[in-house]
Amino acid sequence: MGPKSKLIVAFVTGVVAAFAVLAQHSSGQAAAAPAPPTAAAAPGWTGLVDRLMNQIGNGHIDDALATIDFMKDQPDARAALRSQLITISNGQQQHYYGYDIAAVQRFTDRLQIVTVMAYYGDQPFAFRFEFYHPQQREDQPWLIDALSLHPNVTEELRDVPVDYYGHRVGVR
Repeated sequence: MGPKSKLIVAFVTGVVAAFAVLAQHSSGQAAAAPAPPTAAAAPGWTGLVDRLMNQIGNGHIDDALATIDFMKDQPDARAALRSQLITISNGQQQHYYGYDIAAVQRFTDRLQIVTVMAYYGDQPFAFRFEFYHPQQREDQPWLIDALSLHPNVTEELRDVPVDYYGHRVGVR
């Protein structure tokens, strides 16, 4: 083999080696690249909100209030909230369009305030749930520590520090 041929073989061998190193380096980077973020697990109180809002939206006010433990010890608060919900239900029940989680205030992993926007034909209403999770075990349910209803949505949400925006659920 002549000197020119040796030079060409050396060049081609170098180019092939360079491509092999680049291919190996690229595949190593792809393997080391972080996986795309996955959706976070839904908070434990979401099923409770869904069940209550569906009961309220379907006009089953007493069923919804019966599942809220703190209401059993506060008959006056229960009667007032029941009256508000019945008024809304009787006036706008045929025009219930679902709800959104409008805001979540996470004070700790055990105490969170959730504002739910319920959409009715004439106007939206803000439901404010205060959730408490006394034990951080999966088998322990979240408790509704308080529930209030607010017809003035913008006033209710004006000063809320929000870390969660517009999660649409339960649309009809």
